[in-house]
Amino acid sequence: MNRNKFLAAIFIAFIFLVITVSYFGYYHHIHQYDAMIVRIASRYDLDPVLVRSVVYEESYFKKDARSSAGAIGLMQVTPIIVKEWTRVTSQADLNKAFPSSIEKRSKKKRLTEEELLAYPEINLQLGCWYLDQLMKRYNELEDPLPIVLAGYNAGPSNAQRWQQLISNKKIAKNTYRELYIGQIDFPETKRYVNNILTRYKNDNLSIDQTEQVTSFFNQN
Repeated sequence: MNRNKFLAAIFIAFIFLVITVSYFGYYHHIHQYDAMIVRIASRYDLDPVLVRSVVYEESYFKKDARSSAGAIGLMQVTPIIVKEWTRVTSQADLNKAFPSSIEKRSKKKRLTEEELLAYPEINLQLGCWYLDQLMKRYNELEDPLPIVLAGYNAGPSNAQRWQQLISNKKIAKNTYRELYIGQIDFPETKRYVNNILTRYKNDNLSIDQTEQVTSFFNQN
């Protein structure tokens, strides 16, 4: 093998290595919380693929994600959600409510609400709880997902307002989703609902199949 062929082979091998490492890095990033999502979603009888679709849209699996509205973590939990959770569950102290979820290496005896919401497990617990509350509120609807997702993003009052705009309309079978989304007058919320519904419908990858890869990365 002459020098040029040798250098070409080295270059091809290097490109292949970069692509492989990049792919597995990307794969790990978007699947690193799959096992946790399955476990927590099942507690609330939520489809883990739906929860994963919400996490994808809310934070792209970044546990430290922050928004200008004060939303934090994987499911972008807001102070309003925490306040509602406290009211319904009568648990005013997140430190006491989720002691097993707080890492032992934390030297602080008490963590702030913002610090606690950065913990993936606590964030998923509260996000799934709130998603479940919305699902129960609208479970009488034939297709509750659009209003549930709109409520998660823009608040129940706005979600209900859009529902009222179509409540007196004669709705043909299988057209509710399209009609409801058509009434959403917040471009961000409309995009949010459409993105999650599309991803939820098209995500054919079983979460269970990723657990072995996820465990490998978590151990290294």
